Amino acid sequence: PYYLHLGEEMYKYSLPVNWNATNSDFTHHQFECGAMFENMQVTALMTSIRAPDGIPSVDYEDINATAIRIFWSISTSFVNGYIITITSSNLPDITYQVNDETVREFVVNELLRETDYNIEVRGYYDLLGAPGSVTA
Repeated sequence: PYYLHLGEEMYKYSLPVNWNATNSDFTHHQFECGAMFENMQVTALMTSIRAPDGIPSVDYEDINATAIRIFWSISTSFVNGYIITITSSNLPDITYQVNDETVREFVVNELLRETDYNIEVRGYYDLLGAPGSVTA
């Protein structure tokens, strides 16, 4: 429970969130929430959140020994941007965020020579979509 202070009064409240499975699929989720003050519902809000329904097709090309250009395509209109995650064994993960839905390429510099990297691109709308990946 949470407490709201209004002047000298204090109200105990909760904020239940319910998933409405009848209006959802794998990429579109609908949630309903409302504030409860002293067991009396004050307001309710229905909101929908979406994830991209397409999986990016990802590829890359070498620029030089320590840089690559990643490029991808995705067949969905529900994308606000992309999250790019680069992983390699024994190295920390690197994450980039592209906040432009029209961008379909990204240059990664300062890679180590003779090191394998896994590159994952995920679109996002309100939520992250399924990843597309390639090993470079």
